[in-house]
Amino acid sequence: MHPNFSSNDDDLFAPIPESTKKESSFVNREDVIDSLMKNVYEGDIEATLVRAHLAHLIYDTANNFIFDVNSANRTVFNTLNSLTNNMFSYNVYIDVLEESISKRIVIYDFINTVGDADNQEIIRLFAKHVNAKIDDFFIDTYVNSTIEMLDFVIDYNIDIYKKVCLIASREPIPNIIERQINNLDSSLIDSSGYMLNNITSNIRKSLGFEY
Repeated sequence: MHPNFSSNDDDLFAPIPESTKKESSFVNREDVIDSLMKNVYEGDIEATLVRAHLAHLIYDTANNFIFDVNSANRTVFNTLNSLTNNMFSYNVYIDVLEESISKRIVIYDFINTVGDADNQEIIRLFAKHVNAKIDDFFIDTYVNSTIEMLDFVIDYNIDIYKKVCLIASREPIPNIIERQINNLDSSLIDSSGYMLNNITSNIRKSLGFEY
């Protein structure tokens, strides 16, 4: 009659077995994960970390470079220059020259002292003590050549300084012209300190606290 139907209906209420397809899919995922874990070596992880750090460094550097803008300074400079008929730029250049020349004079004096014949013997004794080779060749190459270069640059910038001061009707500082290190104004070397000291000094005077 119905030969394909079972004579026993107990199997109708038995748990339905999981499909072969589902089991196969689960096993395949396990195999894939296990295979990946076996194929990833410590060196690969380190290389990945290096690439990630490098990518982050490039992004971070580019981001800082793009958004670190100081356009307002250019606007202020151009505005002040326009209001003063370009004299602001001359005065700024004079201030820059005064500071840079003063610093070069200080460095020149220091290196010149190092290269002095009386001090070279001390330097050689020190070099012998620390096992460093400082001979006449070293002094001529690195000390004397630097002295000559600084000497030329200082004179060159002083010539520019005098001409710019003439255009701006501003009196050059004699100690800079004469390269007198002992009489240089230390405030010229520190522009921030120079401005701050002048501001605080004027405030003290206006309040009657000057001594």
